Amino acid sequence: MPGAEFKLDKDDRINLEQATVMLLEVPKPGTDLLAQVFYGYGVRQPVRWHEVDKALAFAQSGEPLDLIVCDADVDGQAYDFIRRLRASDAEPNRFCPVIVLSGHTPRSQVARARDCGANFVVTKPLSPLVLLERIFWVCADRRTFVELPGYAGPDRRFQFVGPPRGATGRRSGDNATADEADGPNLSQDEIDDFMCSPPARAAS
Repeated sequence: MPGAEFKLDKDDRINLEQATVMLLEVPKPGTDLLAQVFYGYGVRQPVRWHEVDKALAFAQSGEPLDLIVCDADVDGQAYDFIRRLRASDAEPNRFCPVIVLSGHTPRSQVARARDCGANFVVTKPLSPLVLLERIFWVCADRRTFVELPGYAGPDRRFQFVGPPRGATGRRSGDNATADEADGPNLSQDEIDDFMCSPPARAAS
């Protein structure tokens, strides 16, 4: 699956102290697990919200964000938060990568996250190592941001078409032109599988 090139060893040391991360999480008195994970990554002070409207207002305030991690269980409105953010005029944050955390990832929920504009779904209970690998994958993802009637977000098709003809590299505004595919296209099931990481395995 995508992200296979980002295989980290438990002894690797990564520091994200320059990153600005917003966490939209379920309030759980006495537990700060998600925040502690990001402190462990080196994030100095993740911005934490428990309510969709307040999180959206902050995202629209103009403070640039590098990553949004959204618990699917927040207020039952987490997917609506992503959809509203993507459809807003909140630049640059409407383009910010969004990872959804969910304890329930049937194909219908993965498709729901994809269709509201999320970049990736990670299954709970989460493993810090798996989550970090998915963050790296999302940061390296170069899918075009698409705006269509009823949808705004990363292109829901995973197309690796390379730079445009005659160009030596990609720029954010380039339009790619693809040649004929070398093999069959991915099925919709395969595309949906790309959106969801496997559940964390318990240590033996």
